[in-house]
Amino acid sequence: MSQLLIKEFKEGLRSYKFFIISFTFVFFALLDPITLKLLPAILKSQTGMEAISSLIAINQTDAVKSYFGDVVQIVPVIMAFTISGIITKEYTGHYLDIPLTKGLNLKKMYIAKMGVYTLIMITSTILGLLVNYAYSAILFGVDIPYQLVIKAMVAMSLILLYYLAIHFLIETFVKKAYLASIFSLIIYFSQYGLVQLLNEKYRILFPQYLIGQLNQMYSTFRSEELMCVVFTLLLSGLLFIVGQLKMESKKVY
Repeated sequence: MSQLLIKEFKEGLRSYKFFIISFTFVFFALLDPITLKLLPAILKSQTGMEAISSLIAINQTDAVKSYFGDVVQIVPVIMAFTISGIITKEYTGHYLDIPLTKGLNLKKMYIAKMGVYTLIMITSTILGLLVNYAYSAILFGVDIPYQLVIKAMVAMSLILLYYLAIHFLIETFVKKAYLASIFSLIIYFSQYGLVQLLNEKYRILFPQYLIGQLNQMYSTFRSEELMCVVFTLLLSGLLFIVGQLKMESKKVY
């Protein structure tokens, strides 16, 4: 297992996948605060009406909430095409032909890939939130508690973990890498609309419920959110287990 983990780390570094994922988080962490800081000046220059720009009061809360939206809506798209083919290309490129003859355990390979990218995603989530919180504090001052940032780290990591579990599972079924990315994004984003259609007591069954609750800016997890955290972990775990089982049954194309 250790050799598989090292292999995945080296491949992620060599292909710049880790860099792209981490850069995306930090880029939006810096972009959102500075964009909001410049917004009044931009409006003034475009409209020529200083009164309108002066009415816009932007604070750290707005900058952090804007970053939340970017992470859960834009990051999955970038991640989908960054890790596209993480499973499928191993087969279509016949990279597994020789390792399989030497006893490669496909289940362990799947676990190693998922483990490595989960670690990179969580690390990037934490880094991005810390950068966003600190930079927005410099520009606007502090008006949200650090407990909210810790809560956001947990919630956003779970949401993106759920997306990773979807993507990896889809890649065990679909031969074309780009189709796997598209299907995983369709499944992920379609649930936003589904959650809104459901009765509120059933919304906690979907990870997307946590996204809406983040925007409420509660500093601690409420009982409904804790239940959603549990369901998200269970659902992600189920997808991960199904992916392992499917991986074990796969044959070289």
